[in-house]
Parts: sequence; structure tokens; C-alpha cells
Amino acid sequence: MEMEHLYHFGETVIYVLIAFVFLIIIKKTIDYLVHKEYQADYEIEENSNIAIAVRRAGLYLGFSIGFAGSLTGESTGIAIDAYLLQAVDLGLITLFMFISFYISDKLLIPGINNTQAIMQQNIAVASSEAGLFIATGIIAAASFSGEGSFISSIIFFTLGQVVLLLMSFIYEYMNKYSLKSELKKANTSAGVMLGGMLIAISLILNASISGPSNELILDIIAFAYSAVMGIVLIIIFFSKSMDKFFFSNTNIEKEIEEDQNLAAIIITVSIKIALAFIIASVLI
Repeated sequence: MEMEHLYHFGETVIYVLIAFVFLIIIKKTIDYLVHKEYQADYEIEENSNIAIAVRRAGLYLGFSIGFAGSLTGESTGIAIDAYLLQAVDLGLITLFMFISFYISDKLLIPGINNTQAIMQQNIAVASSEAGLFIATGIIAAASFSGEGSFISSIIFFTLGQVVLLLMSFIYEYMNKYSLKSELKKANTSAGVMLGGMLIAISLILNASISGPSNELILDIIAFAYSAVMGIVLIIIFFSKSMDKFFFSNTNIEKEIEEDQNLAAIIITVSIKIALAFIIASVLI
């Protein structure tokens, strides 16, 4: 029994060190990508820029969630080939996070320079990005935890990004207020709402990916079904019923646009994520 504990301790130390190295790589790479706009270390250490911290936290958490998912597959023990295979997974997960970073900056909120907004301590934009990064990690965790190939992992990552962007566009279209305008005004409640919904739908997508692997086309159909169900339930049904049952004297749109009521939005997001967990458990 002691030998088994030593084995698990050694394996844990190795994987933690590997993850730590990749987190450093992510930090250094993002530092380089934004260095023309700001110096991240200075902004965090001297200016206490919370927006930058929220963006970085989302990246680090997203990567770690994806990495943890890749470790839940069948273990091949402490062996060089096992670590080489894991290194390939980690390389892809890291690449996914960088692609998500680019997508977030260019496509998630069209018309806003995310990096510049975050440099100006816009926590609303940072919260939206963090939600996308964490959602990306949740989808990556499912993509690498099953029996599928690297090709299927890439396919589901791509489909996941498309669904997450589509959800943000649908959410913008359905609201009476302009999400982009509220994010430009650094309305944190709007950013937390968008980020929270991205996380909620990613949990549903995760469940559709992480089940037993079938033919790729069947897996894609199941993914599409989960995406549609998630969008309908998370954005349409639950959003409309939330006002009636949890906020009887107001509505969510008013709380976001007029009151910038972060307290109400935290409750709303937590309920959406809680219900997404239930939906996901049924799909698995």
C-alpha cells in the first residue's frame, strides 16, 4: 500500500511540475502578445489592475480545467511514452487557449479593443473573456478525456468556439439593451452575465462530448443537439422565467442596463450554471 502511495505521489509531482511549466509558457506568451499595449507585471503589481488579473485568471483556470480533463483518461503508468502523449495533449490545450484568446479579442465583442479596454481596468470586458476561457477549458476537458483522436479533439474545440460565439450573438440580439455598449461603459454586471452564460453552456457541451465515443458523425449530431438545447434553455427559457420567480419586482435587463446591479446578476448566473450542471448530468 505504501508503494502505491509513493507511486501516486511521484505521478502527482510530475504532472504538477508539467502543468506549472505550461502555465509559465502561457504567461510569457500573453505578456509578449500584449506588450505593445501594456506591461502586464507592472499593471498588476503597481496599478493593481483587476481587469488584467481577471483575464489572466480565466486563462489559467481554463488551461488547468482542460489539463485535468486530459488526466481522467486511462492511465498508462509512469512511462516516457505516457508523458510524451500527455505533452502532446498539453500542447494542443495550450494552443486552444491561445486561439481562444485571439477569438475573444477579435470576435467575442466586435467593435471593442479588448486589450485596450482591459488596460483601462474594464472588468466587464475581462469578465466576458474569462468566461470564454473557462468555457474553452471545460470543452477541452471533455475533448481530451474520452477515447477520441486528436482530430476529434480539434473538431470539437472548433465547434465549441463556434457555439460559444453564436450564443453571445444570440444573447445580444435577444436583449433590448446593447451588450456591446454596456461593456464599453464598463458595466460589470453585463460582463459577468455573458461570461457566466458561456460557462453554463460549456458544461452542457462538455457532457455531450465526454460520453462514450461513437462514430464521429453521431458524436457531432449529439453535440449539435446539446448546443441547441443549451441555447434554448439557458438563454431563452431560464432567462424569461428568472424574472417571474426570483425577481418579482424587476427584470434582469433593467438590473443590468439601468442599475448595473451585480448582486442580482451573480444570483442569476449561479442559477444558470446550477441548472446547466443538472442538464449535463442527464446527458452523460
